[in-house]
Amino acid sequence: MVFTNSTHSPAINHTLSITSDPIFSFSTCRNTVLTLFRFDPHNPYFRHGQGTLTLDGCLDLCGSNYEKYKLYEILNDIVTWDLPLLLLVGNMTWAPFGWLDILASAAQLLGNPIGTIANLLDKLDKASEFKRRIEESRLYPQKSLEKPELYGQQRVGRARIVQDFATVLTALDDLPAPPGKSYFTLLTAHALRDPAYTLRAVRSAASELRELRINNRIPAAFAIFFYVFSVAAAYIQTFVVFPGDEEPINNHISHTIAFRQLYYWLLPAVLLSAYAGYFPSRRSSARILMKLVEETNRRDDTIPQHSTPMSASSATLVEAERQETGARMQEPVHDILAIELRLPRPYSGGVYTWQVPDCNPLVFTGSKPPNTVRLRTRQILAVALAFLSVGISFATAFLMSWLTPTEGMGCRNLAQMGFFGGWILNYFLTKAMCSIYVKWWGGSEVDKILWIVVSIKDAVLFAGPMLAAMHGAVAGWWNSCRCWSAPFSRGYDNAYIDLFLEKKIKHLASTGLLPGLIGASISAQALCFACMYALSKVGIAVFNRNEKVLQREFVEETGLG
Repeated sequence: MVFTNSTHSPAINHTLSITSDPIFSFSTCRNTVLTLFRFDPHNPYFRHGQGTLTLDGCLDLCGSNYEKYKLYEILNDIVTWDLPLLLLVGNMTWAPFGWLDILASAAQLLGNPIGTIANLLDKLDKASEFKRRIEESRLYPQKSLEKPELYGQQRVGRARIVQDFATVLTALDDLPAPPGKSYFTLLTAHALRDPAYTLRAVRSAASELRELRINNRIPAAFAIFFYVFSVAAAYIQTFVVFPGDEEPINNHISHTIAFRQLYYWLLPAVLLSAYAGYFPSRRSSARILMKLVEETNRRDDTIPQHSTPMSASSATLVEAERQETGARMQEPVHDILAIELRLPRPYSGGVYTWQVPDCNPLVFTGSKPPNTVRLRTRQILAVALAFLSVGISFATAFLMSWLTPTEGMGCRNLAQMGFFGGWILNYFLTKAMCSIYVKWWGGSEVDKILWIVVSIKDAVLFAGPMLAAMHGAVAGWWNSCRCWSAPFSRGYDNAYIDLFLEKKIKHLASTGLLPGLIGASISAQALCFACMYALSKVGIAVFNRNEKVLQREFVEETGLG
């Protein structure tokens, strides 16, 4: 095959190649075509216009396999885009259960982000539901709080009582409940039977729990700021400091940004977990709650069963507990109301990203059933917000890769669709596994076996392959003729490569389209978090009390200033 500089060269033979290397190199392909041949409009390889090469022409002239990117390009992408994302993941609030459980939680986060965000919202909604249930209960009516013969001279307000009970119940929700019993029922029954003593014990426990609780809001906010700043700095360095067309840039820079946008759902997830908070160790809250339980159980033992009549409300709660546990009617009341504690476990409430409603439902027993319609509506809203956050990340990533020359759907778009489809599939797969487990084994708690199976499934089938695909995007798996020519939307015959795509990428950047997509994606995630916060603000406030409020409560209780 002989190439000339004639503008009327014959068509190139499709069976020949001007390169002996079957590995595609974008720069080599362009240089070869420019050096050996002028773009001839009569040649079918260049029929899509000046500076383009058909997919057939690319395969014949430039090779069919992909080329790995240069090491410095890979390292630059890792430092610029991957490390800030890892910093975000590191600032998730991980429950202190050991490295294996943290790795399992990380696999669930990266393999099932929809479920992770929905579970965090579900945990916070439990706190708000506890608070609502206490507010609507007949515990501590305001008139009784004004009786000094019951509560002494201590200052008692019902709002503070509701807050204290919600704090204790939320902390108890981290612990596995005794089979067939509800901490809500047990604690409220104690409060109705001996209100003054129970109030003092609950108030003391709630104060200690709030003081002990740690939130990660400031480090998480700094991590998010650092990530946004890194994205902006990398953009400025690439498109503003060197705006001239003569300056080379990575032709895959916008695809690199797009794949990082796939994980922008981490922004609200990290903030949400920071607001949820955590205890320093799995034993921290258990020590406080154990003291509370010992005091209430000991108090029951000192109350003569037949000399201290219970209120109608307390009797109703005790009767509900009898029926729930199948206890004999002649069994002593203090045995029915005895509270038993077990240490928190990651698979039964201790890990907030594992609060799947099908496995760990909101169960409140007692005289007044919960508003199941309200609970279901809030759970649907939580899942919808999780879908929206992940969907926005996918949509902006997909659009950025679509607009990057050659405009259309290429291999990277297919990979992004695979990520999003995998996350949706895994969410419903996990729900199905939980439902089947509960139905077949007849339990309402998440067992350790299910936790292990789901974690392995998330790591092996979803998170692991997705991280490998992210590495492949950086390494150059899609640096080939087929992936650069958008054949999946244009069709094979109309697919082509834009040999001067750097100019068009810079043009997209200078017109504000690329930075606009990045800014819109981050802003949309901020809006998603605002909606999540509005949905969960009551639950967030159960533990997140500002320092002035905590100091005032401490002074009221101790008199120390």
